[in-house]
Amino acid sequence: MIGKEQWAKMLQYHRNEVARFEAFKPSCQTCSHYSVKRTHCAKFNARPPQDVLAEGCVDWDMDNIPF
Repeated sequence: MIGKEQWAKMLQYHRNEVARFEAFKPSCQTCSHYSVKRTHCAKFNARPPQDVLAEGCVDWDMDNIPF
């Protein structure tokens, strides 16, 4: 059984997680295939074009650790 206090804590926790997830936008910078240091995509073995860098491609893959 969950009381009001526990419910409020759970709700706040999930709101924080949703906000964090929404702030993590798809782009090459947040893709697990992309090396920021080398400005290189390992999946396609190439440097992504500027328009793709901003939003990522259809093969964008979110890293498990978003930071």
